[in-house]
Amino acid sequence: MVSAYLNCTKFLSPEELAQLQQVFDDICLHEKVDHRSALADEVAKQLVRLYQGGVHDPAEIAALMELRFHRH
Repeated sequence: MVSAYLNCTKFLSPEELAQLQQVFDDICLHEKVDHRSALADEVAKQLVRLYQGGVHDPAEIAALMELRFHRH
């Protein structure tokens, strides 16, 4: 799911992609988000934006996403 939103010019190692996918899966599980939903698409897009913006630590990404998720 996450890989669908990656900018083709931004290279990610398989490990980095796996980390982002794990954060995505954890968020969807914790927040009960269906992987095929519009909300899941938005979560994936936000994960990629954070990563491409320089936030590479999975724990930091997860914390930022949780803040964004519960702000709405």
